[in-house]
Amino acid sequence: MQPVGIALRNVVVQSPILLVWLAGFVVALLRWRRHPTVSLLTVIAIVVYFVAAFSGTVASQWLFVATRNLGWAVPSWLVTSIAGFVLALLKALAWGLLLAAVFGWRAQ
Repeated sequence: MQPVGIALRNVVVQSPILLVWLAGFVVALLRWRRHPTVSLLTVIAIVVYFVAAFSGTVASQWLFVATRNLGWAVPSWLVTSIAGFVLALLKALAWGLLLAAVFGWRAQ
C-alpha cells in the first residue's frame, strides 16, 4: 500500500480523536476574546497535534521505503523508530500545551 493510502486509512482510524481536537479548535476560536492566552495555547496545541497526526504516517512510510530503495546503510526499523519517537515528542508537546492552557491561568 502506498504511503498516502496508509495515511488516509490512519486518518479514518483516528477520526474520533481528530474530531474532538477539531471541536476544541473551534471552541478556542469562539472564546478567543474572553481568554486569548488560553485560546492561543489551545490552537497551537491542536495545530501541532494535527501536523503530527497527518504527517507522521506519511513520513514514517516514506522513510521506510527510502531506506530500502535508496540503499541507506541505516536499518529501516531504526529510521522508522526515530520518526515515531519524533512524532511522539510532537504529540507530547501538544498535550503539554493543552495542559498549560487548562491549568495555567486560574485565579487564586
